[in-house]
Amino acid sequence: MYLSNEELDNLLTKVKSAMDENSIFIIKNQFGIEEEVVVDNFSEGLQCYYYAKYRKLEDMCETIKKHGYSCQTVDIYPAYINKYKNTHEYALVLKRLK
Repeated sequence: MYLSNEELDNLLTKVKSAMDENSIFIIKNQFGIEEEVVVDNFSEGLQCYYYAKYRKLEDMCETIKKHGYSCQTVDIYPAYINKYKNTHEYALVLKRLK
């Protein structure tokens, strides 16, 4: 949620080059449910300025697949972790495709 699109592309490229066919890479993150959610303001809870981009889950999986991975979505987190109506916490399991 803190990476630019360019940084995300670089990360996925570098991780893939370090993986073999038995490796997995797990991304745990909060994602937008119906759309990308950008927070760019003062956070009362944190008492500071806060910026984050919660990519739409489907868009994130498409980006992952374009980099040559499979993308399995895992929803294992309890309800109290998902306290916002427009985002949801998931783990994404990536496997390098041949």
